[in-house]
Amino acid sequence: MRSPPIVIVAYLVFLAGSLFSAAHPSSISAIIPDQTRSLPDNTNTADKESSAERGAWQWVKVRLWLELGMSDGYVRKALKLDSLDDAALKAHKNYKYYEFFYKKALAFRLFRMLKTEATTFDVWKWLGFSHIKAGDLKQIVGTTEFEAYERYVTTFYRKVQNEVDSLMPIWYPIPSLRASLDATEAEKTARTLIMAKLDMREDIAKILLGMTDPGKWNVPLKNDALLQHKDYKYLKLFRNRHQKPLKWEEVNNIV
Repeated sequence: MRSPPIVIVAYLVFLAGSLFSAAHPSSISAIIPDQTRSLPDNTNTADKESSAERGAWQWVKVRLWLELGMSDGYVRKALKLDSLDDAALKAHKNYKYYEFFYKKALAFRLFRMLKTEATTFDVWKWLGFSHIKAGDLKQIVGTTEFEAYERYVTTFYRKVQNEVDSLMPIWYPIPSLRASLDATEAEKTARTLIMAKLDMREDIAKILLGMTDPGKWNVPLKNDALLQHKDYKYLKLFRNRHQKPLKWEEVNNIV
C-alpha cells in the first residue's frame, strides 16, 4: 500500500511554511524603535524552526521521489551526494534522506519482483552478486543488499509454502521450477543456509532447490531421482544445518 497522496502532504507543508512566514515577518521596520531595545534575541529559535521546516520538506521530497520512481542517480544528485565517496557520503547531512530512499526503493522493487515470480537467483543477480564466489559470502553479509536478499528468500519461501498448503492443483499456472537452473554456487549456498535458518520444511526446501518432479511444481523428488539430482549436496547441507544457529561470520567454516 502506498502512502497518502503526496501532493496533499506537500501542500500542507507549503501552507505551514507560508503561515510561519506570515507570523514571523523578516522585517521589523513596523516595530517602534524604542521597543527594539527590550525585545529578546530570537535568532537561534528562528534558525531552529527554519531548519526543522527544511528537514520536513526534505522528507516530503523523498516520499515524492519514491512515488514517482525516481532513479538512484537522480536522488543522489538532488541531495548533492553524487560526487562523494562512501566515507564522505555517510558523513553528509543528507545521507539519512538518501538511506531512507534507497532502502524503501529496494523494498518496492523486490515486491514487484515477487509478483512476477522472480527466483531468488534473479534477485541475487539484480543486487549485483553475480561475481561472488561461495568462499566470499562473508564479504557481503551485513550489507543492505544481502539483508534484502535474505528477506526475499524468506518471503518467497512463505509464498511457496502457502501455495503448497492450499492444495493448488499441479496444473496451477506456476513455473514448474521455483529455482533457476543457472544459479551460482554462492547463491545456492546462501539460499540453503537461509532456508535452514528459517527452520523450513524439507518438502518446501526441495521445491526451492529445484528438486521437483518434471512438470509438477509441488511434487518433490524421492529415492534415486533425489539422490541423483545435481544439487543434492545442497539438500545435504540443508539437513546438516537445519535447526542450528547460523553465524554468518563463520560461513567459511560451514561450506
